[in-house]
Amino acid sequence: MSGAEYLAKAANSANPPCQVLVIDDEPEVRQALQRQLRREFIVHVAADAEAGLAILRQQAVEVVISDERMPGMTGSEFFQRIKDSDPEAIRLLITGYADLQSVIQAINQGHIYRYITKPWDSTEIRTIVREACQRYRMRVHNQQLLCELQAANDRLEQRVGERTAQLEQALRELRDSEQRYRRIVDNINDPVLVTDCRARILSVNPAFTRVTGYSAEDVYGNRPSLLASDHHSPEFYAALWQRLLSEGVWRGDIWNRRKNGEVYVQRLTISTVRGESGETLYVAVYNDLTEDRRELERVQFLAHHDALTSLPNRVLLFDRLSEAIRDARRQGQRVGVLFIDLDGFKPINDQYGHEVGDTVLQTCAQRLRGIVRECDTVARLGGDEFVVVLRQIEQAEHAGLLADKILHGLRMPFTHGEHSFALTGSIGVALWPEDGNEAATLLKKADSAMYAAKQGGRAAWLFASTLSVAPPPDTR
Repeated sequence: MSGAEYLAKAANSANPPCQVLVIDDEPEVRQALQRQLRREFIVHVAADAEAGLAILRQQAVEVVISDERMPGMTGSEFFQRIKDSDPEAIRLLITGYADLQSVIQAINQGHIYRYITKPWDSTEIRTIVREACQRYRMRVHNQQLLCELQAANDRLEQRVGERTAQLEQALRELRDSEQRYRRIVDNINDPVLVTDCRARILSVNPAFTRVTGYSAEDVYGNRPSLLASDHHSPEFYAALWQRLLSEGVWRGDIWNRRKNGEVYVQRLTISTVRGESGETLYVAVYNDLTEDRRELERVQFLAHHDALTSLPNRVLLFDRLSEAIRDARRQGQRVGVLFIDLDGFKPINDQYGHEVGDTVLQTCAQRLRGIVRECDTVARLGGDEFVVVLRQIEQAEHAGLLADKILHGLRMPFTHGEHSFALTGSIGVALWPEDGNEAATLLKKADSAMYAAKQGGRAAWLFASTLSVAPPPDTR
């Protein structure tokens, strides 16, 4: 069962528990993990990789936890095998320090999301699994948004095609009778405008008046340029007329201006017809696309932005960071990546509720946007994690100066009603090209540096280049 199918099935229940699969050949370990996780999650257990595969064939699972050392198939090999069949499942690997080399290789190949070292802390592992579930559901949610975007576009194209076909049929009937023409045009729900061969307006229908605000008396004898906005160049209109004269029809989107000055977009079809006396007439039929465009833009925005803060999400962050790296490579400059995690946010969220927590996150996003430059990017990855991409920096110290400004901005009190909160932040700083050539590598390095800064006392920042070994797992 795919993630999208699972999410649709779960939509009928509010906040369904996360489905977790635990695979370990040691009964004591399986029982310990099941005991620690079952109060919050639905836990399935398997004694080996083959048993785990059997469960995955029957049950949609959001998070898979596997021991690295198992007979027959290691955890890394198991995750490599299910990466294609269950790509949406979040994969967590339990390992000892002796296995770190194979684990790091599995991470670099994209087979696992995170690893957990033995012995683990019960609070820590619940936090990691909770974050993994949130990551899974956000990933599936983004896929749904993209599907909605495609569906909205398909509906728009279908609607335009159907209505264009209907109107073209109506236009063919206009040639038969002026009386029939007037009756049909007056009852068409979309604006219709008719001009003579010199592009002088002869008639419009009631829908034209309703949409544009211009009455028939306002436009009679004028040219359609009366409706023109500043959106199109003279070359656009010249190409329109050239196509109309050579092919007898023009179709496309055009931005016009209503009588009240409002600019709006329409899908326009202009057809050449012959009047009863053989004279050339041009019939323009408009479909108002304003609401369709707004809905399409909303879906497109949500596909690339965080719904709470309106900051770029992970998808748009990777695009912006990759673009910054390409520009820096051409210009001989550096790119900075600051991975920010709020210190002390979880107690506020737990004590005062999500409404207060959401307000704090929105305020934090506003402060970060106010600190960075216009050319930089501030993104939210989820939870209380933010990333800043610094473009066009000359020296590494510039990233450190900005990290100091961010820490200072986070220390300022956050207020909500009568409540006031003090927060700090832990920041990891990675630089291109010193710390990596790819966007994913820089984010991982900055994330590791942030963990180290948090474990070193919090309310601090740290360069990724100062880390000599991989830091321990996050204990936030």
